[in-house]
Amino acid sequence: MFPRVDNNRLKGEQNWLPWAQTMKDLLENIGLRKIITGEELKPSPESPELDIWKAKDSYIRITYSQCVEQEIIPKLAGLNAKAAWDLMENEFKQSGTGFIVYWFHQLFKLAAGTEDIYEYIKQYETAI
Repeated sequence: MFPRVDNNRLKGEQNWLPWAQTMKDLLENIGLRKIITGEELKPSPESPELDIWKAKDSYIRITYSQCVEQEIIPKLAGLNAKAAWDLMENEFKQSGTGFIVYWFHQLFKLAAGTEDIYEYIKQYETAI
């Protein structure tokens, strides 16, 4: 479940998009995505569901700590899973020219080493 190599960890803006999609897919697969989207809110203190929600939230936060670079971890300290997600998204999500540069770089990375135009087009379609 956790990244086995360091280049799968969230480093910052340069890999937010693929990291975020992988994390969303993982959380969807284990039934926890609604916590980071805000669809599943923290129950009231007297609710019997509170302990379950806390366990889910804790699991997501532990997952984050295993899937981000060490420099990011202090920024997430003391935050619940949704607040931590929102912080990372606000800080690292590409927008405007950063988003364009990211995809431009990805497309040229595909082209390097691809001699067959049909293979390049196939990789391009997969990347989009």
